[in-house]
Amino acid sequence: MQKKSLGRGLEEISNIFLSTDEERKEKNMTYGFSPLALREDSCASCTHLLEEPFGQPKCRIFSLESEQYGVKNIDSIAISYAKNCEYFRPIALGKIDTPDADEPGYSHQAENQCEVEESVKIRRTIAYQNDEKVQQNIRRALSRHLKQGFAIRRIELKKIEENSEPRNRVRTEEDVTIFIKGSLST
Repeated sequence: MQKKSLGRGLEEISNIFLSTDEERKEKNMTYGFSPLALREDSCASCTHLLEEPFGQPKCRIFSLESEQYGVKNIDSIAISYAKNCEYFRPIALGKIDTPDADEPGYSHQAENQCEVEESVKIRRTIAYQNDEKVQQNIRRALSRHLKQGFAIRRIELKKIEENSEPRNRVRTEEDVTIFIKGSLST
């Protein structure tokens, strides 16, 4: 009869629970990379990318600051590494050298000292069917929007006059635009 084996010895299992972070980092060559894909971006859209003019691209984290982050030093990277990189920082966040929350020396007071400004633009186009009440409907809509706090920036008016006499037809088109110069402050 065969003896069943768990696959790992007692010593190997105890090393998992008793080893220090430093020992695990040395054994784990993929430290800094997740086994699962974290995103679809490439290293080209990361603020840590160091592009060499005539050489392979490098990552600041895995080359210059590898000891500080406790990761393996890598001379050059493949652009696809970003999919699994735990230190990926998109360029959209900016190239501000502020420490991450998990970095040593990070202070939660820094979060309280920042200011965030968010701008949202909404553009609406309102069209009315051309009938006998169209002018009244536009006036009502204008009045309603002014009561809601909107401000007038520009008004476009058009006037068409036609005079028909025997052998003489005169058509006059007049366009008037009324607008506010400068910026509109609310």
